[in-house]
Amino acid sequence: MLAAGQADGRAGLVEACRDAAIDAVKNGLDEARLDESALKRLAVEVELLGPAQQLPVGLLRPRALERQYEPGLDGIAVRLGDRSALLRPSQIIAFGLSTSQAIEFVVRQLGLAPEDLRRQKERVLCLRFRTRHFWQARAEDPVVELHRGCAIVPQESVTRGRIDQAIDQIACHLVERQRPDGSFSGGYLPWSNEEAGAGSAIVDAGAAWALAMVGAARKDRSAMDASARTLAALTKQLAPIEGKEGAGGEAAYLKSPVQADRLGASAMLLLTACEPSPVEPNRQLCDRLARGIMTRQLPTGMMQTNFVTTQPAAPQDVNPGQALLALAAYQKIAASPKILAAIERGFEHYSKEFSLKPSDALMPWLAGACARMAGDRRDSRYAKHLFEMMDWLEPHQLTSRNCRWPEMLGGIDPQGTEQADIGTALQMMAVADALALARRFGDKQRSARYERMLRHGMRFVLQLEFRPEECLYVRWRLETIHGVRTAPWDHALTTENAQFALVALVKARELLAP
Repeated sequence: MLAAGQADGRAGLVEACRDAAIDAVKNGLDEARLDESALKRLAVEVELLGPAQQLPVGLLRPRALERQYEPGLDGIAVRLGDRSALLRPSQIIAFGLSTSQAIEFVVRQLGLAPEDLRRQKERVLCLRFRTRHFWQARAEDPVVELHRGCAIVPQESVTRGRIDQAIDQIACHLVERQRPDGSFSGGYLPWSNEEAGAGSAIVDAGAAWALAMVGAARKDRSAMDASARTLAALTKQLAPIEGKEGAGGEAAYLKSPVQADRLGASAMLLLTACEPSPVEPNRQLCDRLARGIMTRQLPTGMMQTNFVTTQPAAPQDVNPGQALLALAAYQKIAASPKILAAIERGFEHYSKEFSLKPSDALMPWLAGACARMAGDRRDSRYAKHLFEMMDWLEPHQLTSRNCRWPEMLGGIDPQGTEQADIGTALQMMAVADALALARRFGDKQRSARYERMLRHGMRFVLQLEFRPEECLYVRWRLETIHGVRTAPWDHALTTENAQFALVALVKARELLAP
C-alpha cells in the first residue's frame, strides 16, 4: 500500500490490509504448509470500495438499470431488507459477465428474479460503487493499478519499437492458435478456459491476410508459413461459378458454410493472395477470385453479399467494403479495365451511401480502396472522399477533452458513450491509409491531424493486448498473454481481434517515428 501511494490519509487502511493478510495466511495454513519462501511467492490483491450510490426506483427495469453502470468500472449491489449481495468490478470481469448478467447474478443471490425488481420496489435498493484495484504478482514486481482489469498504457510508450514488439507478440499468439489443417480457433475465454466460438472461413482468411502482412513487414518466417498454410487449405474450398469463365480459368468463390459471409471470405482470401511478393504463384487464384467477386456486382454498383442470387443483397457494409478493397489491391498488381470499371461502379454507389448514412463498419474497407485508387493521383475523387471520411471520424476519437477514462483514450466511439472496443483497430487501418496519402500529396495540415489520430489510436490498440501484469484472475497464462481483448472491460480474446490489431499495427509502424 505504501508503494501504491495509498497509505497516507487513510486511517486504518494499512492495519485492515495487514489483518486481512494474516487471515489469508491462517486460512492457507489450514490447507497446505506455508513457509517463508512460499510467502514471497504469494500474489497480493487489494480492491478499495468507494461510497455506494443508490439508483432511483424508476430505473428498476432491468434494461434501464443496465445503462446506469459503466462496464468494468462500477460494482453492483442490491439490498433487500437486511440482506444484501454485491459484485465488485474485478469479479464481473473475472467471471466474464456482461452488465445484465452481473445484475441478474446479484439479484438471484437474494432469491429474486430480475423481473421482481419493480414488483418489490418498496423493499429493494439497487446501488453502484467504484473501486480502486491494486495488484502485485510477486514481491519483487511493481504494484499495478488496474482499470477495468487493465494496466494503463501511457501515450509516450507508442514508439516504433513498442509497435514492433506488439506485432511480434500478437503474431506469435495467433500462429499458436492455428490448427494443423490451416484453420484457426475462434479465440479464447480466459475466465473459463474455453474456446471463444467456432472459427469460420472469413476469420481464417482474415488471419492469413494479417499474418502475410506481418511476414512481409517483419521478415517473420513463421507468420509467412502460417499464412501460406491457410491460403493452401482455403484454396481447396473454392467453388466454381458456372458459366463464368475466361482467360486464366473460371470465376470462383470461397465456399463458406455461412452464405452471407461468402463475398467477404472470398475478398479476404484475395487480399491474402495479393500480399506475398512476388505474387506470380498466386496469379491464377487471384484471377478466379476477382472474377467471382465481380459476378456479385449489380449494374448499380451494389454488391450482393452471397453467391445465391435469390437471396437479398444485405447487409451493405463490411462484406461489400472488403470486396472493393480486394479488387483495388489486385488492380494495383494486374491492371484490368474490367476490374477498374467494377471499382468505379462500386465507389460511386458506396461513397454516396456513406455520405447519406455514415457507417463505421463500411468505412475502414472503403477507405482502403480509396487510398489505393488515389495513390497515383489519377482521380482526385477517391482522395476527396477518403479525407471526407476522416473528417467524419475525427470527432469520434476519445481524447482528454471528451473522455474521463484513461484506458479509453485514443479509442473510436461512434455512439458517444465514452466507450471504445476493437473496432478502433479497424478505424486505424483507415487513418493509416489517409495519413500515407496526405503525406504523398504534401498536405501538411492533414498529415499532422492524421498522425495525431493514428498515434493516439495506437495507444488504445496496445491497451487491448493482454500483458503479464494483467493476469490477476488468469490460470492459463500461455493461452492468454498477448491475445487481444474485445474491449477494456470485455476480455474475450478472439482470432478476429488479433487480425484487426495486427493489420493496424503493421500499417502504423511505417508511418510513426521514432
